[in-house]
Amino acid sequence: MKKAFTNIILTLTIVLNSQVVPQAFNYQGIARDANGFILSNKTMNLRISIVDDSTDANNLYQELSSIKSDNLGYFSTIIGNISNGKIVTNGSFEKIRWDSVTLFLHVAIDLENNLQFTSMGYEKITAAPLAFAAKMVDAQN
Repeated sequence: MKKAFTNIILTLTIVLNSQVVPQAFNYQGIARDANGFILSNKTMNLRISIVDDSTDANNLYQELSSIKSDNLGYFSTIIGNISNGKIVTNGSFEKIRWDSVTLFLHVAIDLENNLQFTSMGYEKITAAPLAFAAKMVDAQN
């Protein structure tokens, strides 16, 4: 009986945890200077913004973090996961309406750690982050 009860609790825990939609997504890149040379083992600031157009006129969310590239210039971060000294400077990740408009990711980098950011461009957000909309639909039903 005790074993059956333990199995039921374990199963419920797994099912309930599998229903949780992570409020974050991965981002990775290669750090390069203005001439295209890889920046190895470089500490820099990264500013990630989620906007609903490609002009930053409506900045829905923005976070700053300090990152360090590896020997190949590779770096990664988890957008929306506020840890390790990240600072949210605008908005709330949890309140983004993923299903309402076309969203763009704006990435800017500060190579000298003086908060003078250079835009690395805009990228339309597609696929995986849009799964957040399913959580909103489920909550409304």
